Amino acid sequence: MFRPVGGVVGSEHVLEAEGLDNVVLQEGDVTSPGLSKGTFDLVHSRFLLPHVDSPLTVLQTMVELAKPGGIIASQENDHSSWSFYPHCQEWAELLELLEKTFALRGDINIGRRTFHMLKDCGFENVRIRTSVQARGSPLSCASIA
Repeated sequence: MFRPVGGVVGSEHVLEAEGLDNVVLQEGDVTSPGLSKGTFDLVHSRFLLPHVDSPLTVLQTMVELAKPGGIIASQENDHSSWSFYPHCQEWAELLELLEKTFALRGDINIGRRTFHMLKDCGFENVRIRTSVQARGSPLSCASIA
């Protein structure tokens, strides 16, 4: 929940403000966003880093946008958690294809490197929180083949 005096700046057109007058959608370059440095309490990205030419530059920009003591939150993939039990050959083949496809442009496993990339940006208090999502009902190999 946002306080009435706060504001939100977003870059995705998917978000609909629904009458909120403290939400601004802005389109731009993530490495040169045209926003004032040191003004945000929270700078967040999700599944962004595998798709940019220089993930480290993006993280450095996020750091620059945050206020001193602000929070940088980056949610990124790490393919090692994408497992299927019992083993399913079709799933293994799909994952191999995904890794090869991402390798053409980025790193599908960039989540495991994000900690060190933030340290390289000068952060001292870097914390990692992981999560793995599991389906409540089992999938069969036939349902993905």
